[in-house]
Parts: sequence; structure tokens; C-alpha cells
Amino acid sequence: MGSDNRKLWRDREGISQLLVAAFAPTVEVLLDRERAVENESQFETIADRLADEFATYFPSHPPVLSDYGISRAGIYEERL
Repeated sequence: MGSDNRKLWRDREGISQLLVAAFAPTVEVLLDRERAVENESQFETIADRLADEFATYFPSHPPVLSDYGISRAGIYEERL
């Protein structure tokens, strides 16, 4: 038990460090008052640009899931 707890603690520390490193630049930008969005129009422009860029990573006509496919019964079908 002691060895497993130490391993888990190291993993927690590593994950924590990874998350801090991953999110720190984003948080810095969000807190940077000089880069703040000044008006709704500017926000819409940035949001549209991000949505367009995001869309480039996916096919233009992605497959559609059926109602059953997204239902609780469909999701847990294999486990029942």
C-alpha cells in the first residue's frame, strides 16, 4: 500500500505540474488587461475566426448520431 500511495502521489504531482504548464499561458492572456476584448464586435470577430479555424479540423459533413445512439440505452447497451 505504501509504495502504491507514493507512486500515486508522484503521478498527482506530475499531473499538477503538467496542468499548470498547459494552462498558465492561457490564464496569463486572460488576465492581461492590455489584450482584453474592448467591445462586443471585436469579440464576435475573434469568435468567428476561432470557429472557422476549429471547423477546418473536421469533415464538412460529419456523421450524425441517431437518437438511439445518444440515448442512455444506446450509450450503455454493451454494459447491460
